[in-house]
Amino acid sequence: MHENIIEQLRVKLSDNSIELPMLPEVAQKVIAITSSEDCNAGQLSDLIHKDQSLAGNILKITNSASYAGNMKIVSLQQAIARLGINMLREIALAVSVQNSLFNVPGQEKVINYLWKHSLASSAFSKEIARSRRKNVESAYLCGLLHTIGKPIVLKQLHQICKTEKNKLSEEETLEILNTEHKAISLRLAKEWDLPEQIIQSIEYFDHYSECENFEDEVHTVVLAHMCADELISEESLDLSDHEIIDFLNMYPEDIEAVLDKKEKVLELINSMG
Repeated sequence: MHENIIEQLRVKLSDNSIELPMLPEVAQKVIAITSSEDCNAGQLSDLIHKDQSLAGNILKITNSASYAGNMKIVSLQQAIARLGINMLREIALAVSVQNSLFNVPGQEKVINYLWKHSLASSAFSKEIARSRRKNVESAYLCGLLHTIGKPIVLKQLHQICKTEKNKLSEEETLEILNTEHKAISLRLAKEWDLPEQIIQSIEYFDHYSECENFEDEVHTVVLAHMCADELISEESLDLSDHEIIDFLNMYPEDIEAVLDKKEKVLELINSMG
């Protein structure tokens, strides 16, 4: 399938001259304090205020249907009071990543799919971790960022197709991204100095049984990714017999409980999409 295009893509991706996007300083600091027990509401508010675009987006999301209460939120302090510090830093990180990566003119439909899938994977990762009484914040980060190289690969692929005057279907494009993103995702994760559990989630996603470090996060992301597939494709998948369930020491009723959160995850996607 489109062997010439794939070969050109691999040549481009192997060239370290591809310029990687910078993660905004605010997002770097949000990641740094995500696992910090010393972070407080004032600290987070001060940090977000340094990026007015980010602050505006956060207030917009906070006032969306998923989070809105009886009173309109007009300040970050109010947003923190309503959502809590953990939810607010998750939103701040997601908005920063979206602004940094998810913009490929001419590929809006695929980019929209990738963004929705990342959000769904992060949300399901949280639900799985919560059900297993594991680190929810770490699971969220891994779910959100385990395929971060895909928009970069998409940009390169789009340029090659324009040059070759070739058009790929959405399904063909997504299939190529799935098989070709790993190296650039790892390079970007290291360039951004992301936590090791995220790097492990990228490295071992497609051979998770070989993972020896951060197994909980890696296995959680694998299952969350499948749940995201089911949600976005709107096709019912039988996950009850999959070996990842045994790796996570979960039961069929546990999986059902996670999938019962679909509406909640959809609301999140719609709010942040």
